[in-house]
Amino acid sequence: MEVIAFSPGESYPTISITGTTCALNCQYCQGYYLKNMYPALTPADLYSAVKNLHAKGARGILISGGFNQDGVLPIKPFLPTIKKIKKDFDLVISLHAGLVDKVLASELRMNNVDIVDYEFLIDPIIISEVKGLQKTPSDYIKSLELLTKYGPTYIAPHLPIGLRYGKIVNEKETIDSLKDYDPYLVAFLIFRPARDTMMADYNFPEKEDLIELFSYARKLKGEIALGCMRPSMYKDKIDQVLIEKYLIDRIAVPRNKIVKKYNLNVVKACCSVPREFLSKFVN
Repeated sequence: MEVIAFSPGESYPTISITGTTCALNCQYCQGYYLKNMYPALTPADLYSAVKNLHAKGARGILISGGFNQDGVLPIKPFLPTIKKIKKDFDLVISLHAGLVDKVLASELRMNNVDIVDYEFLIDPIIISEVKGLQKTPSDYIKSLELLTKYGPTYIAPHLPIGLRYGKIVNEKETIDSLKDYDPYLVAFLIFRPARDTMMADYNFPEKEDLIELFSYARKLKGEIALGCMRPSMYKDKIDQVLIEKYLIDRIAVPRNKIVKKYNLNVVKACCSVPREFLSKFVN
């Protein structure tokens, strides 16, 4: 199976329902990544933003935002609007869900969310220190169970690599814990702290350790995606190796020279979009 490149752009924009506000203030982000998203602070704002983006060519949207102190995206007031957006514009709808309970998982399905991009962590140090949450690995596992059982059809775990201050520690155990859920796809994100954050000066994971980890991840049945969060320097050091060794099936926002060298097909969508939806984004 060939490796596919993904480049969301205006075909698959990201919207923050909290603007640039996040209660967690994680040490590697501190709200930085929210600045590049379209803000929509109310359900009416969300509908208006999507209407305008759809008119400009959007075929899908990623709904994101900052989490509250319980690690939850405050999405509930927006769910009826999301259902209406799906009906009116027939977009593919992704959601950056945080922790969920059974009710929220079910409501995401009922309101026509297509894909849940779920950051999956089982490292207690990352959860408590880096993210500042009073939660445990079992809370993250329980949310994945609930999403898998009651949530939308497509649940795409997103696994950060090196989030424990640039070190790879529990990532293999995290991969092992996914085997029971058989996800259609797992996206890997490589530690890339934002400027002027508490973790800005920490080193990135070593190239050799990353390659070993992706080799280990090949035991998973689903597709492996190299997500958009990774250091720019790794687009030269890592992308080519992972493609040549066939350690990934998908790659987000590679450099143009990589696309040309390997004659990659480019899909204008998020890298977690299921194959059944890809035809919407090819042309």
